[in-house]
Amino acid sequence: MTNIPLIEDIPGMSQIPTNIIFDISPMTVKIDKNNPRWRKDMGDVKELAESIRTKGQIHPILIDRNNTLVCGGRRLAACIFAGLTVRAAYTDQVDPLILRELELEENLRRKAFTPGEEVVAVQELHELKCRQHGAATSGRPGGWTLENTAALVGKTKGSVINDIALANAVKAFPELAKAPTKNVIAKAIKGLDRIQTSIAGIQKHEEAVTAKEELVKLYHGDSIPFMKEIPDGKVDILFTDPMYGIDADKTAIGIGGQTGGVTSAGFIIADGKDTALSFLATLAIESFRFTTAKAHGYVFVGPEHFYTVRALFVSAGWLAYIKPMLWIKRETGQTNVPYAWPSSCYETYLYVRKQESRLVKEGMPDWIECNPVLPGVKTHPYEKPVALITNLLERVCFPGQCLYDPCMGSGASIEAGIKQKLFCIGGDLSQEAYSQALTRIARITQ
Repeated sequence: MTNIPLIEDIPGMSQIPTNIIFDISPMTVKIDKNNPRWRKDMGDVKELAESIRTKGQIHPILIDRNNTLVCGGRRLAACIFAGLTVRAAYTDQVDPLILRELELEENLRRKAFTPGEEVVAVQELHELKCRQHGAATSGRPGGWTLENTAALVGKTKGSVINDIALANAVKAFPELAKAPTKNVIAKAIKGLDRIQTSIAGIQKHEEAVTAKEELVKLYHGDSIPFMKEIPDGKVDILFTDPMYGIDADKTAIGIGGQTGGVTSAGFIIADGKDTALSFLATLAIESFRFTTAKAHGYVFVGPEHFYTVRALFVSAGWLAYIKPMLWIKRETGQTNVPYAWPSSCYETYLYVRKQESRLVKEGMPDWIECNPVLPGVKTHPYEKPVALITNLLERVCFPGQCLYDPCMGSGASIEAGIKQKLFCIGGDLSQEAYSQALTRIARITQ
């Protein structure tokens, strides 16, 4: 038996004194079932066994007085593989937290864990250190920090934060521990979260149906005073197609092929710039207040005023996509002056979101190709196809959320929202539009 110094070969490892070293048959070492080993797969120990055979075992395994392994699982496995006795040392009166910490630090510094093992090990190591040293608290000096854990295991603080988040999911869904990479775990988490959120939303919607709660609320009137009465944090999705402020009422082709006046759908619409931008300025401010922390928004806007409108929403606190998103309507466009200008084949809209929001469908393009509503079918001159709105909603919403459209027109957005099992609120200043929306919603909800 020989005295040896403190274990210092592993940076950051708690220094546990070992006072006895001796040779022992590796087959007599036991594994404590109440303290399961993190290492599920010892990997290829052949190289380590050869090193021990030729150079000797530099560091002993640690066992307790019952010959139960404390740390050194790979060294033990290597000695079993090589048919060698294993050098061991007793550890007496060591705090259980220290024993766990020792194994975690040792394995994190040596052969890589599987991704699932690694993230859970990092999380537990951080928690153990916080229990030993106290968790760092704002305004109070001292305590263990994420930066300390990052330095201990040779990672960045951001990587440790990510590992801890993944570890929570692995614990909740043990099957994720089999994932080959952390990226696969992260993708699986997103999928599981979406499924759970969708199930919860559908259940919420079905319970409301059973209780005969109001699923759709439509109103006729000025949306500015209405939206000021919407409670804070009520709406999840803002979708609206307001007037663009481009004098469309003066340039659009109406009844008899004349520009201006009554449209073929029977509407008289004013589209002045000042009125449109004033409305959007109010909408930007109020919508930021009455939407949730994870809200998304779509605002159709003429290209002439896109960046002006974007600035209004950014100023109100929204995060806004830097470029106009496009609805490509057709290969052949429309123009009142074909001899002077190209025909218009697309419309633009602004996408905004709150800081905590996440896209439900990731990687979707910033353009959508969808045929417009045929002239003989549309009930509003600026009616958007339900298929287009559905595509946009599917990118950002879950069942059971709340959609608000302050300029609903004939209710296409409300119809799309109903199909997504959303709670819908819609309004319009036009009596004709409100009546058309009522008719549409009554038809699809019968």
